[in-house]
Amino acid sequence: MFSFFKKKPDQRATAVLLESGREVAEQAMRSPKFNDYRGPEPMFPMRVRVTDDTGRSWDATMKAGPTTAFLLLPGVRVPVKYAAGDADEVLLDADAMQILAANPQLKRNG
Repeated sequence: MFSFFKKKPDQRATAVLLESGREVAEQAMRSPKFNDYRGPEPMFPMRVRVTDDTGRSWDATMKAGPTTAFLLLPGVRVPVKYAAGDADEVLLDADAMQILAANPQLKRNG
């Protein structure tokens, strides 16, 4: 049976942060909206450069929450996913441990 509501498959790629996710999240969390916030984890937009498996690159907006934003510094590489046909907005596809494992520059020496 054909369905109009069929979800498009997610595409996967790698993104490099162009701005500090830490600063984006800190600034957004200063909003009075978050003084007594009890909803789902908020997602904050940050600029990234995405590269897919074919080598094609483009700038996009990535959404990530505050639980991983403290690791999202300029130059950090992260896996992302996006809907086919809408590559302007991507979603972080890794948790904090995966980000640390893929970016040894984030680990303290000593």
